Amino acid sequence: MRDFIGFGATPEQISDAMQDYLETGQPIFSLGFSEPGAGSDNQAMTCVTRKQEDGTYLLNGQKTWVTQGEVFPNVLVIAKDEDPARENKSMSMWIVPKDAPGLSTAPLHKIGQKVAAFCEMYFDGVVLTEDMRIGKPGEGFLNLMKNFETERCLIVAQCIGVAQAAMDDAAAYVSERTTFGKPIANYQLIQLKLTEMEIALQNSRNMLYKCLWKMDNGQSVRIDSALLKYYAGKACTMVASEALQIFGGLGYTDETRVGRMWVDLRGMQIAGGTDEIMVYIAGRQLSKKYAQR
Repeated sequence: MRDFIGFGATPEQISDAMQDYLETGQPIFSLGFSEPGAGSDNQAMTCVTRKQEDGTYLLNGQKTWVTQGEVFPNVLVIAKDEDPARENKSMSMWIVPKDAPGLSTAPLHKIGQKVAAFCEMYFDGVVLTEDMRIGKPGEGFLNLMKNFETERCLIVAQCIGVAQAAMDDAAAYVSERTTFGKPIANYQLIQLKLTEMEIALQNSRNMLYKCLWKMDNGQSVRIDSALLKYYAGKACTMVASEALQIFGGLGYTDETRVGRMWVDLRGMQIAGGTDEIMVYIAGRQLSKKYAQR
């Protein structure tokens, strides 16, 4: 709901959303942003709304990777205004009921994170009214970008929790598993793995705390959130991968949870902005930051 307010929702929209939330206790909207040909390259987006003579708008296009799109009652859709051309940077955000005429979905099957399903969404002449617009016309994408900084912190918090669980399992297992007559905790290669895993966890946690502290104090986290997502996403995946390696063949079965943790964490290197896009965001800003000194 905090994100909804940050998008520029009106008091009436916030009130309606809160009422729906209080009645169900569940999130009330998914986010329709990515498209088959427009993920990181957002300017390639072709989902578009066009104003009609009666003052309504027609929404046409397709969205993909919509998390919980088939579950939540509404979807926040980012669509170009009037013209789907690449040169058009004017995009608005709309809240669309999942059961709106002209909106259909198709499931997508992930290899991990099974509790939060993906789907594709198709918009075929979906009728929108002005009161369904969130924020000012043409500013939907800008509002969403601000939200991404918060989302990246939340993603990393999830990553740290999962990676810590993998560490807990692996660090306990090394004292239980024996080879050649002694616990594998005695082997320096195992000790090296645990050491690197713990460093990755502590670094990720400290970077997250710093980023959140700056955010709470009104400081820019454009660079920090990108660096955080880039480092911690990979670092936490490494922790789970090493945990799986410590378990050996057992880690590659359903008898332990470290395999599932690794698969789930691997997806986090894509969610909320890929590793490569984090480099693109941070790298450009870092060159500007140090050029000013």
